[in-house]
Amino acid sequence: MNCAFYDPSAYNACREPQAERVLDKDRANRCDYFAPAREGRGSVESPQAKQKAALDALFKK
Repeated sequence: MNCAFYDPSAYNACREPQAERVLDKDRANRCDYFAPAREGRGSVESPQAKQKAALDALFKK
């Protein structure tokens, strides 16, 4: 999840088309295409979390 190619909305949550699928991204794993994410990129939220935050913002005073 600290990779520059990590994208939860992409196939296999990876924008690199030749990378092998990693099922448990929270544990140590090995990928030949790993590139560290740039600083300041911010946290990657799931689409569901973004939608929930948008709905919560609608109903706050």
